Amino acid sequence: MGALRFNASLPSGMAAGVGALLVYGEGPVDTAPFETWIGDRNATKLLDDELAWWKAWHTKTKLPNLPPGEIALLQRQLTLLKMAQCTLTGAGGTGSGDSPFGQIVASMPPGMWNITWPRDQSYAGVALAATGHHAEAKAALEFVLRGKVGQYQTEVGAPYRVSVTRYFGGGLEESDSNQDGPNIELDGFGLVLWQSARYVAASKDLDFVAKWGVDLLALVADPLAKAIDATGLVKPDSSIWEVHWNGQQKHFAYTSMAAVRGLCGAAELATHMGKGAQAAQYRATAKKLRDAIATKLAPDGGWLRGNLEEPTAKALDLAAVEALTDGQIAAWGPTALASWQAWQALLAGDGPGYIRNDDGGWYDSQEWLFVDLRVLAWLQRAVALGAPWAAEAAALRAHVVKVAAAGGGLVPELLATAADKAGGFEGATPMMGFGAGALVLAFGDAAFADDLSACVGEPLGGFAPRVADPAPDAGVTDVATDARVGGPGDSAAAPLDDNVAPPPDATAAADTDSGSKIDGTFVAPNADVGAATASPADDGCGAGQQGRAGGLALLLTVAFAVARRRRPLSA
Repeated sequence: MGALRFNASLPSGMAAGVGALLVYGEGPVDTAPFETWIGDRNATKLLDDELAWWKAWHTKTKLPNLPPGEIALLQRQLTLLKMAQCTLTGAGGTGSGDSPFGQIVASMPPGMWNITWPRDQSYAGVALAATGHHAEAKAALEFVLRGKVGQYQTEVGAPYRVSVTRYFGGGLEESDSNQDGPNIELDGFGLVLWQSARYVAASKDLDFVAKWGVDLLALVADPLAKAIDATGLVKPDSSIWEVHWNGQQKHFAYTSMAAVRGLCGAAELATHMGKGAQAAQYRATAKKLRDAIATKLAPDGGWLRGNLEEPTAKALDLAAVEALTDGQIAAWGPTALASWQAWQALLAGDGPGYIRNDDGGWYDSQEWLFVDLRVLAWLQRAVALGAPWAAEAAALRAHVVKVAAAGGGLVPELLATAADKAGGFEGATPMMGFGAGALVLAFGDAAFADDLSACVGEPLGGFAPRVADPAPDAGVTDVATDARVGGPGDSAAAPLDDNVAPPPDATAAADTDSGSKIDGTFVAPNADVGAATASPADDGCGAGQQGRAGGLALLLTVAFAVARRRRPLSA
């Protein structure tokens, strides 16, 4: 890109504003829509209008009571999610593959992932629903449910409604392939059900249930339940890290954990539909699957393995942390303690962030901000239950704030771990579901968290209820429990079992509000978050057929980058 230069001669005491509209696209770009949008407004008027629009949009935003710096950080993430959602309408109906409206791309330019994965979008959609932006959350779901899918029915094992990998811009299913074949990712099925249930719970939109409930149960929940094999887990798939097919697929923890969450969501939807018996069956299936996760992937109360196939020494994968974030496995207990110890091997350098797994290779071995945020969601839940990890949770939260500040509020996909580049942004920036959405959910803490206990019962792998102390004359001396057992710094913590009660003073020792002490000051006082980030042009659609990204509009006024707003979505 070249440089822009403006010259102005002004009398003393006078001021002038100068603006430029830059439009990026593939091939010749039609600037007429942008010229119509500008109309006769000057640069100052454009800036004022944009600030006013974003301020009005954020009046719907609902956030927990957080420090001002963190509120500003979360508002910026929501602004990004709004900007990443396509508002280009298409003529095609359900199943046409030509309905781009509503999709949230995984990353906006300059990030490379300007395409939609059901998995990434689920975290973005849940964050929007939780914060009061229900129209946007619904539009994201309906993009998936309108899509044209089904070409991988043999691999899935039944007719289905959610793409096995991602979508072209118009809503046509795509699965990228390499020498190991396509990606077939069943975790998206569970996550879309989770997203749907969270949207309905937040919005009370029973019309959505009436419109899509039958399809969600028959074409998403039922194929997912059918995919549970003789191991008790969801059958081998490509899962979150996209290992492809042809013998590469495994019984991945993440897919089964997402399925538990999704089947519990299906039970909620079935209940809204008056299908009590079907809801009970989904709950029973979810509970049985959760039990298999505990026994097969955390055998003997040990740490959570990433998959069933790899030897224990090669199964470190922090995607498995999901079961600790929603109450499938107790966030604070023997399994969590053992997992904490094992996962310290995945620290990125000196920490506090983490690489994603132990598979090696450049991509796996960078620090993943999505992983950091999901670990943070777990640690905060654990601290609230008495875990002695308040300092670690606070350090990780502060680390994320620092990274976001370095990016002007934008969350990158990766941080470099090589010594000569350590901490530098790598991969795509900014990330949406795996960045902005995950950050909102983690920083919202308990207000935005999931609790599956009503669906699958009390979490497994936790502490057993404390047995009453014996009478004074029983001749037994009480031995105090070390509240730091299993924490970092213990070179060989004694194994714990389900009969060990939580330390009596752990809750008092833990700082359950440590995150609120972090001062996120990267936003200038009284700055409007909407004026800090540039957004794509109004199509906002993903890459590929029938919806290639159509452009990026950036309005520059003096020293301001003005965020081009999205057209409002109908409720």
